Parts: sequence; C-alpha cells; structure tokens
Amino acid sequence: MRTKKNAFFCFVALVLFSFLSTIASASEGSIDRLLKSSLGTASKESEVYDDLTHFMIANIQENQISNNFKNYCQDRDFQDSVDWSQIESSTTDSPEAKFHVLTFNCLEDYEVSLQDEASQREKNGYIFLATVDFKNQKILNLSSTKVQLDQQEFMKSHTILFVVKESVTIGLSVATTAAVISKMFPGEKDKQLHGRYMSALTAGLTSLAYHFLKLPPKKSFLLALGLTMTAGAIREITGNKDMRDMKANLVGGLIGGVFSLGSIKIEKNFL
Repeated sequence: MRTKKNAFFCFVALVLFSFLSTIASASEGSIDRLLKSSLGTASKESEVYDDLTHFMIANIQENQISNNFKNYCQDRDFQDSVDWSQIESSTTDSPEAKFHVLTFNCLEDYEVSLQDEASQREKNGYIFLATVDFKNQKILNLSSTKVQLDQQEFMKSHTILFVVKESVTIGLSVATTAAVISKMFPGEKDKQLHGRYMSALTAGLTSLAYHFLKLPPKKSFLLALGLTMTAGAIREITGNKDMRDMKANLVGGLIGGVFSLGSIKIEKNFL
C-alpha cells in the first residue's frame, strides 16, 4: 500500500514539475532566448523578427532613419530578415557588458515604388545596422545604407519563378487527383474530369487569394474550396444531380488545396 502511495506522489510531483516548466518556458520571450545565443538569423515570419522590430520602434529616436525603418521593416515585405551577433565590451561602468549587433535587411514593396514614375525602374531597400543593449533597453547606435535593385529584372525573375512554381503545383495536384479518382470510380471518365478540374481550380484560386488578396494560407484555401464547391453544386442542381460528382469535386478540391498550401509553405521558407 505504501509503495502505491509513493508511486502516486512521485507521479503528481512529475506532473507538477512538467506544468511549471511549461509555464516558465512560455513566459520566456523570444528576446530572452536570443540573449542566450551569440549568433543567429530570423525571417520575417518568425516571432523573433516581430519582437525585435517592436523593440526597435519602441526605443528608437525620431529621425529620418527611424522613419525609414518603420516604413521598410515593419511591413515585412518579401525576404525581410534580421541577423544578430553578440559582442562583449569592457568599460569602467560595465566591465563585462554584452551588446548585440542587429542587421535588418528590408526591401520596399514594389507596388509602392510603381506609384512614383521617377522610381519605376528601380526597387528600393535599406540595410539597418543597430548596436543594442537589451539589458538596459537602449539602442546605442543605428545607421542605414540604401540599396537599389533593378525592378524590371526583379519582376521578370519573380514572374517566371511564380509561373513555373504554380504550373508544377497544379500539374502534381491534377496527376494525384487522377490517380485517387481512378481508384474510387474505376472506368468513370466523367468523375475523372470533375476531380481534375476541381483540383486545378482550387490550387490556382488558393494561390491567387494568397498572393493578390493577401489572405493567410488557410483562409485562401477555404475561400478557394468554398467557391469551387459552390460552383460544382450549382452545376449539379441544374444538371444531372449526381451526388457522386460532388464527391469527386470534393476530393479534387481537397487535393488541389493541399498541394497549393505545400507550395506556399515552400515559397515562404526557401524562395
């Protein structure tokens, strides 16, 4: 009996320890974790990038550099990112002071520059270099360098990459749908057509909603699937009313959406 009680108390203690460890980990912010590393990088999608930009904006002095930082880095366009490294400096006040050097790489959205005819042929951006004392919540130094990229070359390469990526995504989704539908409805070419069309439409609409309506990936997928399924339902109601067609539509739409979401994730992480 005593052995069972000891085992029970050990189990309760283990659960309590795990719970407290989880709370402590959750309460530790991304900047706290950054302070423990001497070198690192973060993309525009990360919590670290958000926290560092908020820290900079909260502690920066109002001037032209601060205005450029807010305009270029806070909107998180394209491949905005931040790198950091830790340095140590000995002073009379702080014999073992540790500072961080932050490098923000921020590009302006090309739609903005297109509004100004004088800058149609170039794409602007800034590299911001900041020396930060996180312990005392101070920005010790902030400088910036303007960079210019040829916008026509950027748009050309970006458009070609986008077209190739979407073609591959839709092609793979249609091929996968064809294989799945052929097993679900052997020999029924009508169901094959329903599934493949819906797969291509959902994949394409998901990408369009994400890139042009600026919706989050999951909302883009739900919007695309809702539109394609509504169109398919209207066609069935006014036509043959074959519910198996709707099943093929749903399977094709889901496969197309999954492939498009995978393509978006690859684009965000690697392109």
